[in-house]
Amino acid sequence: MKTNCIYLFIVTSLIATNLVWASVVDFHPHSEIENRVVQFVKSNIQENENIEVEIKLRALDSRLKLTQCSMPVEVYMPHNSRVNSRFSVGVRCQSGKPWKIYIPVTVAKYAQVYVSTAPLSKGDVLQAEDLRLLRTDISKLRTRPITDANQLIGMLVKRSIPTGSAFTSRHLTHRSVINKGDLVDIVATMSGLNIRMTGNAMSSGGKGQRIRVKNSSSKKTVEGIIIDSNTVQIKL
Repeated sequence: MKTNCIYLFIVTSLIATNLVWASVVDFHPHSEIENRVVQFVKSNIQENENIEVEIKLRALDSRLKLTQCSMPVEVYMPHNSRVNSRFSVGVRCQSGKPWKIYIPVTVAKYAQVYVSTAPLSKGDVLQAEDLRLLRTDISKLRTRPITDANQLIGMLVKRSIPTGSAFTSRHLTHRSVINKGDLVDIVATMSGLNIRMTGNAMSSGGKGQRIRVKNSSSKKTVEGIIIDSNTVQIKL
């Protein structure tokens, strides 16, 4: 009976000791880790007043117990990783009892971009009524959207566009205002003076696009920007 009492006392003491030990061990707050990760990601994203950035982290498992770090935890990008719409960030403690974890991050970038008001077919020419502004997550777009309405109007649809789709160079092209072989005016600006010459377009293109033109007099081929259906501007 006495032996049993001694055994029970030892077991009880060990349990009490473990409980006391567990109560004095500090664990690193998950909130502090998550805040540091958010700040790290923000510092690696270029600021743009027209873009609203939304950062989401996968919540740490509440059962994860990480020993309190006696110095600030280090947040870093794993090798061959970069900030995009989905990636992971490393967090490590290199003091006391070291530890290391990885946290999945999702970044959304919202901006007001022009989208189609109705389905558009190949060959359609964009009109003002085809456009409307919509808050869009541009990080999901493969190609940068065209955000200038003046640039969009008059462009030619080169592949079908569903309703609500953002306009990008994948879907649109400039409608040719000058065709290969057309006779054009070549305008060169030098010291504030405009010099006009006649030439032939060596390729087709739309307003604002660069094409090559051949000077009718010198037979020299130069590159310029299409101003309108008759004019190509070059730099001397």
